[in-house]
Amino acid sequence: MKRIPLSTGQSISRIVQGYMRLADWKKSDAELDAFIRAGLDIGITTVDHADIYGGYTVEALFGNVLKKQKDLREKLEIVTKCGIVHTSYPYRKIGIKHYDYSFNHIVESVDRSLSAFGTDYLDVLLLHRPSPLPQRRLLLGSHLPGDGLPDGHVHRAVRHPQHRRMAVALPGAARPGQP
Repeated sequence: MKRIPLSTGQSISRIVQGYMRLADWKKSDAELDAFIRAGLDIGITTVDHADIYGGYTVEALFGNVLKKQKDLREKLEIVTKCGIVHTSYPYRKIGIKHYDYSFNHIVESVDRSLSAFGTDYLDVLLLHRPSPLPQRRLLLGSHLPGDGLPDGHVHRAVRHPQHRRMAVALPGAARPGQP
């Protein structure tokens, strides 16, 4: 299957399998494993998730299979999203649905996604329904390259200090090689 290059140097499969309704599918781990492998057999290597899917359960359901089938992780590109805080969010500070693109929320979301998937890296992290208003400073705050933070926090993408680089959709962010 044809691959689509990303500006980060990564590529994704032309068809991406979405898992928004995975919790509704009621598949056993063995059935989900077979489903994922059937996609791989036809070239679908990229899977789409978001922390809020299935009331914050879908990443863990998918992760159950990844944890049991160690060979699968390196065959997949995991795309996940964060930024929407739903009323079912177990860590919510307020009881209404809202958007949170703050640095701290993103890092916390990444940590939870990594744990749910049982992996030490994500391939692509997107902001779920980013605001059309400029968000770069709100998202990054003072956490910019050269501001004294340890290497590995932010460099035109959010990175977890112990993990590989993740691409992030940053409205207004410079492309690699640009200031």
